[in-house]
Amino acid sequence: MQLFEMLKDPVYYPHKPKQIIVKETHASMVFIAKPYVYKIKKNVNFGFLDFSSLEKRFYYCIEEIQLNQRLCKEIYLNLVKIYYKDNFLFFEDIFLDKKFLLSKNYQELYNIIIKNTNNEVEFGIKMHYIEDTYFLKNQKISISKLEKVAEVLTKFYQVQKPIQEDYSRKNIQENLNDCKDFIDYTISYLMYRFIKKFNQTYFKKYNFKLKKRVTDGWIRDCHGDLHLEHIVVKNDSICIYDCIEFNHEFRCIDIANDLAFLCMDLEYYGFYRESYYFIKYFYKKFNNYDLIFLQDLYRSYRAFVRGKVYSLKSLQDQEKEKSIQLAQKYFRLSFKYALFDIHPTIIVFMGRIGSGKSTLARKFSDFLGINHYSSDAIRKSLFRIPLYERTPEELKPKVYSKIITDVVYNKMIELAIQDSLKQGIAIVDGVFGTRYLRNIALFRAFEENVKVIFIEVETKKEIILERLKKRIKSKEISDAGINEFLSFYDFYEPPYEIPLNQKIHLKIVKEREIDQIFHFLLKKIFIHRFLFKHPY
Repeated sequence: MQLFEMLKDPVYYPHKPKQIIVKETHASMVFIAKPYVYKIKKNVNFGFLDFSSLEKRFYYCIEEIQLNQRLCKEIYLNLVKIYYKDNFLFFEDIFLDKKFLLSKNYQELYNIIIKNTNNEVEFGIKMHYIEDTYFLKNQKISISKLEKVAEVLTKFYQVQKPIQEDYSRKNIQENLNDCKDFIDYTISYLMYRFIKKFNQTYFKKYNFKLKKRVTDGWIRDCHGDLHLEHIVVKNDSICIYDCIEFNHEFRCIDIANDLAFLCMDLEYYGFYRESYYFIKYFYKKFNNYDLIFLQDLYRSYRAFVRGKVYSLKSLQDQEKEKSIQLAQKYFRLSFKYALFDIHPTIIVFMGRIGSGKSTLARKFSDFLGINHYSSDAIRKSLFRIPLYERTPEELKPKVYSKIITDVVYNKMIELAIQDSLKQGIAIVDGVFGTRYLRNIALFRAFEENVKVIFIEVETKKEIILERLKKRIKSKEISDAGINEFLSFYDFYEPPYEIPLNQKIHLKIVKEREIDQIFHFLLKKIFIHRFLFKHPY
């Protein structure tokens, strides 16, 4: 479009800016011409968003200005008409008075404005430019700062009238349908299938609870796009802008759904503690436990939406690979919420030597894109022994002594706790063959308010012996062989003391491909998460 190209040149702007910085989203073109910003909606139709006619773009520009007055009066200035005439661009500010906004007679105003216009014309939004340093995303995130944001949002939610319809189920289903085309592009079929199953199961199991949210008045006209990039903190004032204007079903949602976006965004950037205290603030303020209970559903949905947005962006973006990577990261986060809920979690793969726990742990960490801490690897690193070299026989008594084992397991759990508080989930693997070693994980996790799930891999003795015979000829991190397996076999203490809500037992009686075992384990975890949904 010729108009878009001309807007990249400072010479056409009435205030003569020094330069124009152009930013593009999947739905808009943004021209930064300090001290102003001009936002113009693209001629696109994604189904859930339709800007395919000039009249629609005009209407949604006004909607955006009006709706954002609720939480951010400072940034939005006015509607602007931009048109091409005599080889030049002209900008015409259109100020919308309250009387017009109340009447919502958009059609009449549109007809008046474009009457006798034979030139190329477009509508946009004129805004104040905000320095990057004022965006919450670029500031030091603190609980006190988030409390101020929470205070603003609390007052906002309290004045919004309840709506007697919840579109969340419809929106989630539409998002799943929209992302079918991205399977094996930005999301794997396996991940997609489990997220879809999670949503179906959730709405079936908690249907009554979700319906009650409507009758209790928790569905309001919210912001709809509440994340760090849309929060401006300047001189103790809070401005939350860029709410959803293009689809009221995305904006008229449960308060828990609206808050889930910001919580998800905080956790995406590693602020799990801050996210926890943020949602806890609203739980106390509204005295409503379901605000927290429903977070796993809504955070999974919000992360999935971000995955979808970046997938769409990758189709029209010069930075295609970057958008693909971001989409994949958000889809993994959505999957994490679906499989393990919102609580920071350590997954402990445990079992006898040769049971296959380490292979499964590595498979899991690769699939989720997270760190995996192995007792064998940490033990060797303490003595600077190369990972894939055998520990010298003369060193084994010291390397595998009880004192060193305690050091190894303590270090492994500490690393996992720190990871879980930054990434939401961490994976460790070790024999964990005594109650004492398991208690190291349980007690430290309890102190840090981190959840632990033990996955005990029990494999038939004959299968393990066959594996250990092959291990002699292959390069493995573990030093353990047949002699070690037989020596410690009877000293292994099964985790009978671990509560059922923290334990998953996987029994392997036949040698199978790792992918088959992995898929089976995912199903067991999925059943376990609904059987023992964490009370938070």
